[in-house]
Amino acid sequence: MMQWIQNIKAELPEIKSVPQLINYIGQRGIVNNIKFIGYIVVLVLLYITLVHRNENQLRNLTKTSKQLKELGWEYKDVKSHFMFLTKESELAKSAQQQGLMLNVEVPKKIIINNISNTTK
Repeated sequence: MMQWIQNIKAELPEIKSVPQLINYIGQRGIVNNIKFIGYIVVLVLLYITLVHRNENQLRNLTKTSKQLKELGWEYKDVKSHFMFLTKESELAKSAQQQGLMLNVEVPKKIIINNISNTTK
């Protein structure tokens, strides 16, 4: 590394100190590589934009996932409550509260005899 600096010092006698050398190399490097530096800046901006967008999508996905879980729990709760209310004992309790009486007689089957007068 020192040999490289010595070669540059020999080529440029007006540079007397290391800070002047670094300043000269920096300025020359920036001016000669302005297109490459611009390209790198564009890539960095593109990278930052994509990372920001992906983080927002991840936040939205997490939020939606939480909402889905909550809705699933609510569905299961409502379903179990509905199943409890449709049990025969619960239906009998609600019927008594409304003043309805349960039928204690055994159901009877109605038979209709259809006799046809047509003979062949």
